[in-house]
Amino acid sequence: MSQRNGGAQPRTLVEKIWERNLVRAGDGGPDLMYVDLHLVHEVTSPQAFEGLVLAGRRVRRPDLTFATVDHNVPTTDRSLPILDQLSKRQLEVLEENAERFGIRLLDINDPRQGIVHVIGPELGLTRPGMIIVCGDSHTSTHGAFGALAFGIGTSEVEHVLATQCIPQRRPRSMELLLEGTPPEGITAKDLILAVIGHIGVSGGGFSVYVGQYKVRVDTSPWWSPGGTKANVVPSIYFVRGRTPTMHPDVPYPENGWHGLFCTFANMFVQAMDVNRLHETLRGLEHIVVVDHQMTETVRWADVVLPATTWYEKTDLTATPLHPFLQLQQPAIEPVGESRSEVWIWRELMRRLDPAKAAEFFEIDEEAAIVAMLEAGGGDGGPTEGITLDQLKAGPVRLNVPDPDVPFRRQVEELVPFPPRSLPAPLEKTAAFVPTGRIEFYKEEARFIELGETVPTYRPPFDDTVHDPAEWPLTLLTPHSKWRIHSSYANNAWLAEIHGGRPEVFIAPPDAAARGIATGDAVRVWNTRGAVAAWAHVSESEQAGVVTLYEGWWPRQFRSGKGVNELTSSAVNPIHEVHFVGNMWSPSTGWKDCRCQVEKASEA
Repeated sequence: MSQRNGGAQPRTLVEKIWERNLVRAGDGGPDLMYVDLHLVHEVTSPQAFEGLVLAGRRVRRPDLTFATVDHNVPTTDRSLPILDQLSKRQLEVLEENAERFGIRLLDINDPRQGIVHVIGPELGLTRPGMIIVCGDSHTSTHGAFGALAFGIGTSEVEHVLATQCIPQRRPRSMELLLEGTPPEGITAKDLILAVIGHIGVSGGGFSVYVGQYKVRVDTSPWWSPGGTKANVVPSIYFVRGRTPTMHPDVPYPENGWHGLFCTFANMFVQAMDVNRLHETLRGLEHIVVVDHQMTETVRWADVVLPATTWYEKTDLTATPLHPFLQLQQPAIEPVGESRSEVWIWRELMRRLDPAKAAEFFEIDEEAAIVAMLEAGGGDGGPTEGITLDQLKAGPVRLNVPDPDVPFRRQVEELVPFPPRSLPAPLEKTAAFVPTGRIEFYKEEARFIELGETVPTYRPPFDDTVHDPAEWPLTLLTPHSKWRIHSSYANNAWLAEIHGGRPEVFIAPPDAAARGIATGDAVRVWNTRGAVAAWAHVSESEQAGVVTLYEGWWPRQFRSGKGVNELTSSAVNPIHEVHFVGNMWSPSTGWKDCRCQVEKASEA
C-alpha cells in the first residue's frame, strides 16, 4: 500500500473497529474486545442465563443487549397454541430471563419481532463500526452494514452477558482486486463465493472426504504393530453373519464369533436390526466393554473396564473440519477405578503377549503422543516440527496446504485419480477408479450385472419385505440436535429442555386416522420388532412418514430395545464389489424402513 495522509498507514475497516473496541491486547493470545450490541434469542441463551443465576451475576449492559424470539416462532397462525412443548418452553424461558435481567424483548406478539439477523438492520440496531455478537452462526451477515459480527457459542453468550466483552484473535487481512464489470445479476455475494471456491479457504468451497472423515495424518503404522495386521470386519457382518455376495477380502472369522470386546460404542443401542444382534450375542462366550458410564451395552457385559472421561485424560485430538492438532489435557484426576485407554491396552498386552507389550506398549500417554508426532513428521510430513510442548501451549496447525484445494495435483500435475485416502494404501483405493480418472460411468462387469453403471433410482428395499399396503408408513430415524448418536441421551440437564422421552412425530392426517393425539402412548412396529413411545402430532411431518430420532436409550422408551428394533441389516451387493474398511464396505439403509403405528394402552 502507498503512504498517504502525511505518511500514516491506511487502515481497513476491520482494523479501525478492532482498535476502537480493544480492551486488552492478548500478547500472543486472543484480544479482549468490547461488544457494542449483543443479540439474544431463545435457543442458545437458556444455559447462559442459568450460568449467571448460579454464579450470582447480573447482565453487565442490559442496554446493549437485545432479545427476540426467533427459531421457535410459528410461521402460520400465532394465535393458536404452540403444540411443540420444547419450543413453547424455550419461548417462555426467554421471556422470564428478559424480565429478570431487564433486557428488551420482542415477544411473539410484538409486530417488530422477526429473524434475529434481520431485525438488527430493520430497527437501526446494526450500524457501521460496531462489534456485534449473537449465539448463531449467521451473525456475520451484519458485516454487510459495515459492522464486525461474530457467531458465538452458549458459553461465550454467558461471558458477554456477564462482562460485555469477548476474547477474539485479531483476524488477518488480505487484499483482493476484482477487475472488470460483473454481468447482470451478479452480486457481491456471488463474487465472494467464487473467490472462496477458487482459493480453497478452509470452510469455503468443498472438502475431500473419505467415507465419513478427512484424515490428514497417516496413522497406518499404528494399526499394525510389529507387522501384525488388524482384521477389520464391518460390524454389519457381526450382526447379520456372512452374505452370499460378501467380498473375499473381508477377514470374516472361519469359526464364527466367540466373544465381543467393545470400546466406547453403545452398540446394543446403535446397531441396526438390534434383535438380530441379540441372536448373535446369545452365541458368544464372553463380552467385555470399556466405557465410562452405565450404557445399555455395559449392562450386557460380563466384564466392564471403567474408562476415563474426556476431562480425566491426556489425548491427541483432531477434526476433519480444520487443520489444527490439539492436546486434550486432564482437568481432574481419574475418578474411582477408571483408567485411560492407553493404561487398559498396556495392562491387557502385558498379560496376553508380554514380548509385544514390552516392544510397543510400555509407554504412557505423553510418550505415545510424541511417538505419533514423530511418525507423522518425516520429511515434510504433516506433524514435522510439532512438539508436545507446543501442543501444551495451545492448538498447532498441521503442515498441510493452505489453501487446501481438493484434487489440485490431479488437475494441475495430471496425477491419476484418486489421491491417497489415509490410512489405506493407495493401491487399495485406486481399484475403485481403474481408469485413473473421475468416473461417472462404471463399466466393470459387476456394476453392469447389478444395473448400477450410473447412479440409479431403486424403489426402497424394505418395500420388498414389508408390503406398503400393509405397512403404509415410512420410518425416518435422523440424528437429534440434543446428542451425538446416543451420547448425552441420559444428560439430565438436556432432558429438562427437550422433555426427556422419545416422541414419534406423525402428520395430522395419519394421527387422526388412528385416533392419536399429542402425548398419547403409541406402539411402532414391523416384522423385525416393536417399541412403545409417545406421540407428537406435527404439521411439519409429511403424510405417510413418521420420525423417531435415533439415540434414545431403551430405558427411556415405554417398552422395547429402541428404534433399531425396526431398522434393517440387509446389505446392498453394490457395497461388496470392493472392500476397504470404512471406505468401501457395507453400510445399511437407515432411512429404508416401513412400519405401522397405533395408539397404545397407557398401562
